[in-house]
Amino acid sequence: MLYRTEAGYAGETKVDRYLESIDFPERVHIFTDLQLSINPKFDIQIDTLILTPSYALILEIKNVAGTLTYISNPPHFECTYEDKKSIVIDCPIMQINNNRNGLDTWLERNGFPIRTTGKIVMANNKTSVKNAPTEMQIMYAKHLPLYFRTRKNGKVLLTDNQFSALAEKLGRSQQQYNPYPLCERYRIDKTHIYKGIICSLCNNKIERINHMVWVCPACELKSNQPFTEGLKDWFMIMKNTISNEECRDFFQLKDKYAANYVLKSLPLKRVGKSRASIYTWDYKISPSTIQKRKKPTSKK
Repeated sequence: MLYRTEAGYAGETKVDRYLESIDFPERVHIFTDLQLSINPKFDIQIDTLILTPSYALILEIKNVAGTLTYISNPPHFECTYEDKKSIVIDCPIMQINNNRNGLDTWLERNGFPIRTTGKIVMANNKTSVKNAPTEMQIMYAKHLPLYFRTRKNGKVLLTDNQFSALAEKLGRSQQQYNPYPLCERYRIDKTHIYKGIICSLCNNKIERINHMVWVCPACELKSNQPFTEGLKDWFMIMKNTISNEECRDFFQLKDKYAANYVLKSLPLKRVGKSRASIYTWDYKISPSTIQKRKKPTSKK
């Protein structure tokens, strides 16, 4: 789940770069990670929405490295990698249809005379797709500039005022999309999460050799900063905040001083003072981009 969430984030970023290079022939507003509440029990989350006065195009972005094979019953993709391992991916056309139905309902309810279309975009230009049905419109990210430059504009459906009003209302109505923590999103029981300082290679608990080096007794992998990956795991899996007490429990540390050292070694934002302090990270920045700070220096 962590890999797929991170891969999706990277794929959307790659598509964003292509879209930024396009000189659209008409007014355009591009929404990314658009999440709207359609009713109390129905939210939609759209990777990218291209809005112009003549069309509203939903892009469902997939970022996988391997071969995608379409299976019709039930509809899904099977992704096979070079090492022959495979994973199942939800059918993107069903995701697009779900988002289209939701956004069309929202547009009609708010009085805007425009409806949506959708395309599936492969962010990885080397992804191979097999057996996809003809109605499944798939394109590669690298083809986006040519597609939008040569796309024929249809009938203008929104006046300038309507277009501006729609873009503004979508912006105001948008909920912040936060894919983390995964325990909450996928209803994972937190008591099932393995605690301690874990080897990034084989997932066994690692042991401290001295104040600088840790080693895994199972695979013998050495590390001088094993907490970096652990804190990423915490923010992605458990919660988007962490306290000294939670840090001690999660890493199985001996005291508050050890936990304090770990928390200060990464660029986290501290909120509050003393024992009530918690540390946060900005979910808009992928957790994998958290970089280790220079080792804190002690005052003599």
